Formats: sequence, C-alpha cells, structure tokens
Amino acid sequence: MAVARKLTAILVADVAGFSRLMREDEAATYDAVRHLRDETLPALIAPHDGRLIKDLGDGFLVTFDSAVQAVECGVALQQAMSGYEMLELRVGVNLGDVLVEENDVFGDGVNVAARLEAICTPGGVAMSENVYEQVRDKLDLVVDTLEPQQLKNIDRPVGVRLWKGRAPVASGDPDLSLPVKPSIAVLAFVNMSSDPEQEFFAEGIAEDIITALSRIERFFVVARTSSFSFKGQNVDVKEIGEALGVRYVLEGSVRAAGGRLRVTAQLIEAATGRHIWAEKYDRMAEDVFDIQDEITQNVVATSQMLIDLSEGASEFRVERETLPVWRLVNLAWSTAYELSREALATAIEYSRQAVQLEPESARANMVLAHSLYHQAAINRPDSSSELLRESLEYAERAVKLGPNSEYAYWARALASSAHGDFTRAISDLERAIEINPNCSLAHGSLGTVYARAGFPEKAIEKTNISIRSNPRDPSMFFRYWTLGLAYYLLGDFESAQMWADKSIAFKRDWPSSYLLMMAVKVASGDEDAAREVFADAKSVVGQMTLEAAAIYGPQIPAKKEEFLANLRRVGMN
Repeated sequence: MAVARKLTAILVADVAGFSRLMREDEAATYDAVRHLRDETLPALIAPHDGRLIKDLGDGFLVTFDSAVQAVECGVALQQAMSGYEMLELRVGVNLGDVLVEENDVFGDGVNVAARLEAICTPGGVAMSENVYEQVRDKLDLVVDTLEPQQLKNIDRPVGVRLWKGRAPVASGDPDLSLPVKPSIAVLAFVNMSSDPEQEFFAEGIAEDIITALSRIERFFVVARTSSFSFKGQNVDVKEIGEALGVRYVLEGSVRAAGGRLRVTAQLIEAATGRHIWAEKYDRMAEDVFDIQDEITQNVVATSQMLIDLSEGASEFRVERETLPVWRLVNLAWSTAYELSREALATAIEYSRQAVQLEPESARANMVLAHSLYHQAAINRPDSSSELLRESLEYAERAVKLGPNSEYAYWARALASSAHGDFTRAISDLERAIEINPNCSLAHGSLGTVYARAGFPEKAIEKTNISIRSNPRDPSMFFRYWTLGLAYYLLGDFESAQMWADKSIAFKRDWPSSYLLMMAVKVASGDEDAAREVFADAKSVVGQMTLEAAAIYGPQIPAKKEEFLANLRRVGMN
C-alpha cells in the first residue's frame, strides 16, 4: 500500500457530552448524530474540497488541501449546528506534515488536531497558531489568543487561537442576542465631584435605578455588576449594547457640592447611538431618592415601553434609610463584591456601622448577613460556624424589616442553605425572583441550591439564566462552580472538570472550586492529578478540611458521602 507525506490541514470534531446525551435520550441523540453525519456534514465538506477520512461515531476527521478551507468548513459547521437543538460540537484544526494512506492519515499533525478539539469550547473552533497565520488575513474572524498549550503526548507547547462562534451558555459565554423584552443596561453614573467618596454616591443612584427597573417583569435589565464593569472605560455605547445584549443604555453623571446635587441622565438606543431622552436635575442632596424615581419614570415613559411603573419600584419599594446609612450600605455592598477576606472584613465593618445607626434598615441587615456568609466560606473552620449563625440572624431581621426586598430573601436563603435548610432556601429564592424577575443573584443562588440539594438539571437551567442576565459578573466563578457540581452529579465528569477548571482560573483563592476539582479527578480515576490539585490548593488558600467540604459540597446523603470519600482519597481529613 502506497504511503506518502503531505502538508495537510486536518479538522477533527466531536459531539460534546455525547455519553450524557445518550444516557438522557439515546434514540433522539442517535438520530441527531446520524442526520449530522449523513446530511449536514457531506453538504458542508464538498464545497470546501474536504475529504472525510474517519467516522468516529460521535465525531469525524476531515482533511483539506488548504488551511483556509478547513477553517471555513469548521465555522460553517458550527453555524449549521443552530439547527440541532441538543447537539454541540468541538472542532480542532491543525496544519501539519502527515503520512497519507488511501483511507487514513497518521502523524503528530493529526494528534495535535485531536488535542485541539479536546480543549475547544463547545460551539467554537480551536486552531493551531500555524493555521491562524494562514487564515488571519483571508477570513474575517474574531479569535481569542490562549496561552501556549502543553497538549497530551505532544513534546512542545502549541500556540492556540479560539474562535468562539455561537458558543452556548454551557461554554461560559451566554447567548447575548436581544431578548424579546425591552432590554436595558444602566451604567455606573460618573462622579463629577473632586471628592472620591462621591464615587459610591454616584454608584448608589445608578444601582437603585437598576433595582427599580428590574422589578418590572416585562423588562430585561442587566445586573449591576455587568453594567458597572465599563466604569472608567471610554467604550462606545454600541459596543456596550453588543457586549451586554441590550437595546437601550442609560448613562449619567453626579456632581455633589455644598449639600446640593446635580444629576444628569440620558437614555440611548445602543445600536444607533440615538438619544431618546435626556434630563438634568438640580436638587438638595436629601432629594436623591426623588431624583431616582423621576429618572426611572422617564426611562419607562420615553422609551415607548408603555409599562406602568406601578408594576415595579412603587409596588415593592423597600423602606429607605437616612442618607448617611444609605451611603454606608452602598459602600459596604460595593466593597463586598471583591470577595476577599480583607474586602469582606471591611464590608462587615461598614454594614455593622449602618446597623448601629439604623437598626431598622433592611438593606443594612441584608448586606451584613451577606458579608458574614461569604466570610465564613473562606475563614478557618473553627470560626465559620459563628459567622454563619450571625449571618442567619441578620438575614432573618432583613426579611422581617423588608418583606418586599428580594435581596433580604436572597441573603436568608444563603444562610439557610449553609445550615442545610434547602426547602426554606428554595422558597426564599423563588420569592426573591417573584419580587424581581431580573435578580441575577437569586437565579444564580437558586441554581447553586438546586445543585447541592440534588437537582442538577434545574441547577443548570437557573444558572444559565443568571449568566445571561449578568454576563460580566465578577463572581462568575460561583456560576462555573455550580455548573461543575451539577455535571458531577450527572456523572458527566468531562464537563464537570471543564467548569471546575474555569472556576479556578476565574478566582484562584476560592476553596470550593478546588474541592470540586479534586472530587472530579478522583471520580474520573486520576487520583495523582487530584493530589496535585490538593497541593496547589493548600499553597493558594491554606488549610482545607473535610468539615468545610461537608458544608459547601452536595448535601444529598449518597452523593455527599461519595464526594467526601473522594476527598479522603487525596489525603484530606
């Protein structure tokens, strides 16, 4: 049999999560894959002069004479996958000198393509650096540059470019197409004063407007942490609209001096940059809450959304604090988002001051409960129980003082779940979402509670909602961790490891991500790798114990014991 060497572009693709799909619906999965193989694939390979070399059951290997044709085919294939509701593909493309037989190809060039496919984001195309050099000036592609990858059984690191394409929420990148509902992002208002402390005042005004708009069920409102991520950046409003997937952007500024406020606000149609409405308010500082209400009403009225504000802020308005307490609470809330021991300690200090000044403030009690809960997660085990006890105490007060506050119910749900009361936690989070359908924190935490309570499918659904409404969330590692735990419970260890890895990469000093990764590695049969993760975790986050793992892992008895047994295998005690 003649064997020849040839410089060839190799495309390798497979169905992500194929084993899980077969378990869930074998017949439907088989039919979808068969249609992909017999109908879609031939129709896309032929125009790009490709040659199908291997049908791997849940994947295939195709060769091309041109790297451009290979990448074009890979992109076309991913775009065609929009017609397959249940299937997602990973695609790897490499250019290499390979051995060619009549019906097969061999060599490192093929192996690299297969390894690229394995690390590819579902819905995307991962290409080696040498492929990218061939296509960069010929194809209009936006790609991410990854760190050089040490691929399995490949001697030297390989440069990788990733085209994410239509990557679904499961890849960590939400579908940001415009929702059916009127959609809006409220940016952090710009502080025009010389006093840097007014930053929190400006943010507080914008955040309260977000909360008011969010409670209108027929609005889609991007969460604060995503819209505030553009703070201090000179970004075109069209880019912001595309990045957050919204039709409207509200921006403004605040100048505070001598007890007086000047607030400006303008509503812009993101796609066109058209100014729909603008207004300026000159008031006493004590009138800040009235200004917030006026801006919210103008947004609703002038954007032709034709929605009565009474469905939103007026119906569920939380009792407002005095201005000094309002400032302290906003300062504590913003600081807590850093989610470090130091930041949480500062947030606890600010919110304790607020509670002392105004014990009847629901928001002050809520922020204190939230900060105590997260401090418990990263504290020593011997002090965590007391922090959690306090967290529940202040959360109970927040709900009593603010029965129409979604964040009060959210905070109580966190504390209740840490005490193992998942029934109450689910009920509280459902109430929070009833009050504010756009509350990404409630959707995300409900996903986490569902995962820990043993309902992985519900966990994935709620977590994906949270990711879509808050795509630039600085606490996204929580969402990744939840997805990882859900897939672990489903027995899809490949997906679980991917999400655990994303969680660790997003925030390296959060212990629960390492616990999940260790359990997944052991469940996958790679105890040596799990021990390496354990060693890495101890160097980054310090002491890790089974006691802490028992609090933050799965809580259904069989899975909890399995989870802890996996951790014991790597030496935890």
